[in-house]
Amino acid sequence: MRKSMKNFLLVCASSAAALLALEIFLRLSGFSYPGFYQYDRAAGSAHRPGAEGWWREEGRGFVKINRFGMRDDREISKKKPSGVYRIAVLGDSYAEAFQVPVGDTFWRVLENKLHACGAFDGKKAEVLNFGVAGYATVQELLTLRSRVWDFQPDMVLLAFLSGNDVRDNHPSLCPAPSRPFFVLQDSSLSLDTALLQSYSFRFKSSSLYAGTVKVLDCFRLYQFIKKAQRDFFVRRHAAPLPKRQPQTGAEPSPLAQKPDPAEPAGTQPGPDIGLDNHIYLPPQSKEWEEAWRITEALLAQMRREVAERGARFLLVSLTNGIQVHPDPKAREAFARSLGCDDLLYPDRRIASFAAAQGIEAIVLAPPMQKRAEQTQRYFHGFPNTSMGGGHWNENGHRVAGEIIAEYLCNQGKNTADQQTGH
Repeated sequence: MRKSMKNFLLVCASSAAALLALEIFLRLSGFSYPGFYQYDRAAGSAHRPGAEGWWREEGRGFVKINRFGMRDDREISKKKPSGVYRIAVLGDSYAEAFQVPVGDTFWRVLENKLHACGAFDGKKAEVLNFGVAGYATVQELLTLRSRVWDFQPDMVLLAFLSGNDVRDNHPSLCPAPSRPFFVLQDSSLSLDTALLQSYSFRFKSSSLYAGTVKVLDCFRLYQFIKKAQRDFFVRRHAAPLPKRQPQTGAEPSPLAQKPDPAEPAGTQPGPDIGLDNHIYLPPQSKEWEEAWRITEALLAQMRREVAERGARFLLVSLTNGIQVHPDPKAREAFARSLGCDDLLYPDRRIASFAAAQGIEAIVLAPPMQKRAEQTQRYFHGFPNTSMGGGHWNENGHRVAGEIIAEYLCNQGKNTADQQTGH
């Protein structure tokens, strides 16, 4: 018995020494992957207040989460100060923008540009960022209801990403189904609360679980395991290319997986991890048609709820990397591989829907595509990943912020001119 106990203690001591050695190695090597997220009973997930650290896996930025769970380097007051015009930004990882320093994000660029042009009758513009990675329109609507109104925004800006928002609004298409969803019942939206009411989710969203994870996150070994799990999930769920559209009277043909040797080198981008290339085609299945109808219903619902609060709603359709590739031959080759004329189907659909519903909207893909060609700059991608894909880099954020600001500044100027008779 004593020998067995000694052997057990020896194994424990050896394991502890090995784990300690791994912990020391990871710290000395500079590895860091801090936990910025926690379970949230309203939206499913949210930022962990007070979390901070470096983000280096795509781009590079120091990330600080303020006490209200916003990615911001400022502590914001819930009560809106006098003389301030508040804009609440809802979105996913594009709005969260861990990949760039906070000063380079499109919403900070927007804020600075609005100051310069004196929009909103000279009120000081204050842009609050509620973006969280992984959010789709479902989580953004739930966040609007549960968190945003406490800050009395004058405008709600929805940063809509066609590359995965439509897909992720449908439970059968979303690669991460453990999240809340809305379903359409007789043309009305109904929230499926099964996940939020489950025992497992209620436990993981408890303060006890959150506190335990916060302690574990102090260890680099835990962070390493967490990163490995995430990388495996992302690669496993990288979206495949859709099948080529058949011509009238022709049999369907599978999409060629090999690059076209006639195309110049470097103009054959493949699937962008995390996005779905089916979005560039009209819906090809019942699930995709439902996903679009749910998405459009969510946009209309958000607009109604914002209007009921007396605020202004602005829908901004963002860009996917291939849409704004600086080389038109790359875009043409990719569109041809999908069997479509161009890559702007989702943008035209969003613009058409917004016009029909009276929703104020900015579609960024066409002007950013033009700017990319003119400047020959990539708006997506980073030296430590690849250029042309992934999230916006500093150039993408800057141009997007400038375009949105120009629209809002001109709106203010036109209003002022009408009031003075100019």
